[in-house]
Amino acid sequence: MSIAILQPAGERVLLMGNEAIARGALEAGLQLMAAYPGTPASEICEALIAAA
Repeated sequence: MSIAILQPAGERVLLMGNEAIARGALEAGLQLMAAYPGTPASEICEALIAAA
């Protein structure tokens, strides 16, 4: 996971696709996340857990 998803909103950062999804969810006010481990989208879950 890139530390860039933790930068303040409005900052320009270079992200991978799943990191961008995680950052967008955080900026949108995500309150609950559920995921099935082992899928290609697992990186989204991992990024959100690291940011929690």
